[in-house]
Amino acid sequence: MGSTSKILIAALAGMVAGGAAGLLLAPEKGSKLRKRITKKGIGIKDELMEKIEEGLSSLQEMKKSLLSSAHETAIHEKDKAVKIKHA
Repeated sequence: MGSTSKILIAALAGMVAGGAAGLLLAPEKGSKLRKRITKKGIGIKDELMEKIEEGLSSLQEMKKSLLSSAHETAIHEKDKAVKIKHA
């Protein structure tokens, strides 16, 4: 995991912790607080799912690129080996 990913995860965790602390320290009825926590939780879950989907898409693209590059390299090296063998 890269440093950028770690920073994003830490920032998200900080946001969640800060939001939870803010909600728990707010002077309001328990039922209202639970509703607010639920709403915030759903919003955070939706954001997290979106980020996960973006990450998976990025990983799939990297996989495609790596496989293509490996295939091209294998063909190139095979051609070189054939030329050396016939030389």
